[in-house]
Amino acid sequence: MASVLRDMPGLKFHVNGRLFQGEVLICLNGSDYYEVYLRNGTDIECLSDEVCFDELGELIDRHIESGTDKEEYARFCEQAAMSFGFGN
Repeated sequence: MASVLRDMPGLKFHVNGRLFQGEVLICLNGSDYYEVYLRNGTDIECLSDEVCFDELGELIDRHIESGTDKEEYARFCEQAAMSFGFGN
């Protein structure tokens, strides 16, 4: 959905991730970088105010779903796959 935050044009969408549930807001600032925010109710957190377009996916995934511990996330994914009957 199109949005405006702090006079910046942006895009917002709802997520229901493992680490965060709420809205992600991606805004284009005056320096041609993106600013990425997480909003949960009235709380809003700026993840970064200088994100290039090719960094958006990794930044958002790290805060919404995967986190910073790659081994822990791999274990989580394996357990989730097993619970859905996709494992060995």
